[in-house]
Amino acid sequence: MKLVHIFIISALLLMLQGCTKSTNKQKLHIAITRTIATHPMYLAQSFGYFPSKDIAFFETKTLEESSMAFNKGNVDAAVITLKQAVDIYTKKNDFVIVLVLNRYHTTKKNAQNDTYNVLIVRRSYLLHHSQQIKDVIGGWYSALGYMNINMNTIVRGYSKYIGVSEIELRNTLATFNFGGSEENALYLFSEKPSLPIYAKQLENHKESNITQHSLLKAFLPKNTIKELHRYKKWKYKIGQTHI
Repeated sequence: MKLVHIFIISALLLMLQGCTKSTNKQKLHIAITRTIATHPMYLAQSFGYFPSKDIAFFETKTLEESSMAFNKGNVDAAVITLKQAVDIYTKKNDFVIVLVLNRYHTTKKNAQNDTYNVLIVRRSYLLHHSQQIKDVIGGWYSALGYMNINMNTIVRGYSKYIGVSEIELRNTLATFNFGGSEENALYLFSEKPSLPIYAKQLENHKESNITQHSLLKAFLPKNTIKELHRYKKWKYKIGQTHI
């Protein structure tokens, strides 16, 4: 009888181990729109900068579609604007902001008009699959490092892909400030991170009262977000990336 009990317990332990392995390897599907702003993500995917194979793109035509895909539960992560994040944040749609991809500025005089593109991840996914998030962040930084070194090649190839002149593309890129590791530190986990402050300003400009679902809850504690960005498994280690 004891042998039977031992066999049953052993079988259950093996099943639990199998479930754990399966959970840890759950693929991360990211809703993403192919634009200049997200081009480094595609570089990371093409060049194999994501250490994990459990990362897949769910490509959409617009940022709005990416937001909808996240809302419907089709994906566990999405690249959207900070303003869109303010609009969709609810208790039902509990997510965290783990990476600032870039800041797009139309005028230098008024920073209030800047658009931030961010990577949001469902909190429940991050809780059990933090390694995949670290791999995405590491891949992003590697791609930015490659762009810094090979900008002429990037401009030449991408201008042909989207059908514009190299000069036009460079002028467009000049309006983007891509988020390297130092900038993400300033945005998300410095002594006074700037993005939560800006998110609060966006919320205050909304007509409806959304204090119950404040986006400030979507910002991780400094030590937690810092740990995600300290993962050193990327090819190019860079700081700020200005293009």
